[in-house]
Amino acid sequence: MSNINLPPEVEIKDNFLPHDEWIYVSTWFINHCQWLYRPFCVNKNDHSDDFQFVHVFWDPTKGTVSNSISVISIMMQMIDPRAWLRIKANLRMKSDKVRITQMHNDFDNLTESTTSIYYLNTNNGGTYFENGSRVQSKENRLITFPTNMKHAGSSSSDTKERIVINFNYIKK
Repeated sequence: MSNINLPPEVEIKDNFLPHDEWIYVSTWFINHCQWLYRPFCVNKNDHSDDFQFVHVFWDPTKGTVSNSISVISIMMQMIDPRAWLRIKANLRMKSDKVRITQMHNDFDNLTESTTSIYYLNTNNGGTYFENGSRVQSKENRLITFPTNMKHAGSSSSDTKERIVINFNYIKK
């Protein structure tokens, strides 16, 4: 599985943030972020050993829920949507082999919304699509696709952690 044969709706932007901003954001996530444990990645039908830590910045029912949303404010300004649906960071710990989650949509029944995934670190994990294609986790990379496009995340087996920020929004 590779970037070859990506669905045409998937856009990849490498070096999304200026280098200094990427250093600031990635350092904050490693040294200061307060993570919450979730006993699953997609839902309770995940592999029994799958879990992740999350940090929610924006919730669809509560709005801003993180006291640290300023850390990602440059990213929010660069994406600049009409409306946010959710912003959530996910941290998965190293596993003995790359384990892929279930295919899913971040929101059901939303046809006019967009998902962007920002990779904080490079590792052998990635985002997988139904057609068998894959975007590898590469530091400072942003991928964007329609929210109703099924995808799956993964763990990594070559770094201590895999960290992504998942942005769901309605474009202007």
